[in-house]
Amino acid sequence: MKKLIIIFAVFASFLANAQQGIIEPVTWNSKVQKISDTEYNIILTGSIDEEWHVFSQFTNEDGSLPSVLTFKNSEGNYELVDNAKEGETVKAFNDIFEVEETYFLNKAQFTQRISLLSEGVKQVNVHLEYQVCKDVCINKEENFIINLDGTKAELTNVVLDE
Repeated sequence: MKKLIIIFAVFASFLANAQQGIIEPVTWNSKVQKISDTEYNIILTGSIDEEWHVFSQFTNEDGSLPSVLTFKNSEGNYELVDNAKEGETVKAFNDIFEVEETYFLNKAQFTQRISLLSEGVKQVNVHLEYQVCKDVCINKEENFIINLDGTKAELTNVVLDE
């Protein structure tokens, strides 16, 4: 039964996208905060349209899809310090999945501290996968190229190198 509900939700989401064009209920920005010569906070902030919500990285695994951050160019360049921290979330019971889920309303924020392993690192590439829901759920992806020197971070639709 749960699989049937998921298939129906995906199909309804597809129909909604086809009928309404591209739906963009979240607008993302990124910035970098220098902590020391070798440590930085990478901050991703999403402004969420009214009545929509984005799921946390830490939502119940038996519910909707969690947000996933993937740091693409880390090997040999930098390491992640602890897990990404999140801004304010809410918890609510989901009648369909019968679990408590954790999500963002109005604003989603992820902060990941990194520690440089190489002096030559100039950029951090982050891939974000998330699910945003209202009456339907939409699976979305964003790619961020974040310049560590503080210049304008860019949101792109290109595939980031591993």
